[in-house]
Amino acid sequence: MHQADVIVLYNQEVAHSCYKMRFLSSEIAESAKPGQFIMIKAGGEFGPLLRRPLSIHRILASEGAVEILYKVVGTGTRLLSETKKGDFLNLLGPLGNGFKINTDLHAAVIVSGGIGVAPLLFLAEKISEKKIDLLILLGAKTKNDILAVSELENLGGEIKLATEDGSLGCRGLVSELLEKRLGPPGSPVSKIHCFTCGPRRMMARVAKLSKQYKIPCQVSLEAGMACGIGACLGCAVETKPREWENYFASQPHYQRVCKDGPVFDSDEVVW
Repeated sequence: MHQADVIVLYNQEVAHSCYKMRFLSSEIAESAKPGQFIMIKAGGEFGPLLRRPLSIHRILASEGAVEILYKVVGTGTRLLSETKKGDFLNLLGPLGNGFKINTDLHAAVIVSGGIGVAPLLFLAEKISEKKIDLLILLGAKTKNDILAVSELENLGGEIKLATEDGSLGCRGLVSELLEKRLGPPGSPVSKIHCFTCGPRRMMARVAKLSKQYKIPCQVSLEAGMACGIGACLGCAVETKPREWENYFASQPHYQRVCKDGPVFDSDEVVW
């Protein structure tokens, strides 16, 4: 984990209210893993007190650069969107536990909803490097909300799109694309692993399908964070206790998205 002032290389709007930023940080570029995140101080000393958690979207190791993809949803991200080339930002990272890519994996399915693609490009690049068959399912409300298509196409995997209004790809939910691809219940599915990030209802559906087809599934959760290092307990989510953990406890069991996640096994999460 590093705390540093980094210089911004560019910060561009790539879709309505969605921005891609690149900054120099050789330390993060060398140590980050897919699924991890950073905490950025937006607006300088006069900005909001708390940092903003943002997924690592992409690493350009040869340049010592890092990319983030984010959507403007409040004061912090609005201030971040106003950052210009040459500005400095103070950040902390990489943080959290990322995705795990099993060595015996034969095929991977990535399921993304809207801005949920933010941590998944880095993951897709790592999977592609390992020569693992890759299927990418991207979903959103409209075509304007589908992000990072060109970057994902360059990886050579198969890509399918779904929009709720039918403006791009299939009309419907991205989870429906996954269900169609898996086939009828009981269809043989071997050594496939599912990775997903997006709206909670979408991930819950993907988790349910993965359990039905007995496919391992990892989910990247989002939560409001104050510290990003597990101290404030503000990002706790309810999870199922492990067999050795609170086995006889009747109280709800919680884990911290920032410290224990943000990536969890889908079976752990209480949806």
